[in-house]
Amino acid sequence: MHRLWIRNVDFFLSPIPAAFAGLLTLNITFLEKNNKNPKKKITQAMRSHLRDNEFKTWSDLKSKGRGVELFKHCPEVNKRIVEKRGLTNTEWIQILKMNGQVAPVRANHGRGQDNHCRFCGEIETLGHVLGFCDRGYLLRNTRHNTVRTLIADEFRRLKWNAFEEVNCINPLKANQRIDIIVYKNKNDTSYIIDPTIRIETSENQPEEVNQEKKAHYDSVIPYFKDKYGLREIEVLGVFIGAGGTITVEL
Repeated sequence: MHRLWIRNVDFFLSPIPAAFAGLLTLNITFLEKNNKNPKKKITQAMRSHLRDNEFKTWSDLKSKGRGVELFKHCPEVNKRIVEKRGLTNTEWIQILKMNGQVAPVRANHGRGQDNHCRFCGEIETLGHVLGFCDRGYLLRNTRHNTVRTLIADEFRRLKWNAFEEVNCINPLKANQRIDIIVYKNKNDTSYIIDPTIRIETSENQPEEVNQEKKAHYDSVIPYFKDKYGLREIEVLGVFIGAGGTITVEL
């Protein structure tokens, strides 16, 4: 019975092999593992295959696919495509435009002959608007401080000691400031955490940010060991995408 059903599916899918290439082999694998409900298993395989193909097509786009690889690690963010929970219609539409790289910034194709920022003269990309232009400095600062406090409060809820915006002195005798330092027991590993919000550009971005922050803050580790009496401190650069993604592991 199962074999007859597979042959029928094969016949039905054969006129459109480009869209369903490899599905039959995948379906047979599903049936070999669990043949209690072959129709349901094949439907799951089809949906998974089509979803992966669409995501790869989106990721391969030169401009509109920049950084979308990071979204596969954040299912909660992906739900924004079909849900607008807590958002107005306008906010939800703007999020979709930004994630699709079609927000109305001048660097996008077809937005006019002048692609320079209307406020500072730099090239007006989405990354520039969200992360660099002086026009949005106060909003960016507020956004960063809000995220920093959310992270620190979560550590406090878990009974960790967490301190924000701590001043320190680096080996060059210059003043420096870290975002967060957390520790639970002074004999265990403690962490200097620096959350950074940037526009998503590549799948390697979280690790690049982590290494960048380690190089920036490693020199102040001895200062904090002496100040708090800590045995070991590790620097964590936490990448948070302006489109809503977040580092899942370091």
